Amino acid sequence: MADDPKDWLEVYESVRQETDPGKRLEICRKARRAVQDRLLGPGGDAAEREALEDALRNIWVLEQGIMKSEI
Repeated sequence: MADDPKDWLEVYESVRQETDPGKRLEICRKARRAVQDRLLGPGGDAAEREALEDALRNIWVLEQGIMKSEI
């Protein structure tokens, strides 16, 4: 992942725009990793931390929905 703190947001937004379920799950995983990396990295304020935590919850919900639809 690049050093730009907002890279996670770009990947997260791409999840919300993707319509292909197969690609969407892959992008969810990339977004989750980017968000986790940002949470563990230096910098960021309380507002960004809250946005990151919200994004992680939303990604988890998306992943669960995608996996459930594949059953």
